[in-house]
Amino acid sequence: MMFERLQKCIKDVIEGYSDEIKMSDRFQEDLDMDSVKLVMLQIAIEDEFQIMFEPLKDNFIEIFSTVETLNKFIEERCNERQL
Repeated sequence: MMFERLQKCIKDVIEGYSDEIKMSDRFQEDLDMDSVKLVMLQIAIEDEFQIMFEPLKDNFIEIFSTVETLNKFIEERCNERQL
């Protein structure tokens, strides 16, 4: 369920993307997301999952290289919130 919600966030930001979003997809290389779209994705995720990204010391793309790494982060944050 969480992955499906993440897929929707990604598709909403990309607009017009009709291919299936896979866990192995890379944001820049496979999904062709630029820095503006990545910021829009962060905002969409914060709204959808009610989590916050802490100020990242490194580039978003270096920390979350694939959809899978971002999905794991979201799951961890949501689980922390339930404790």
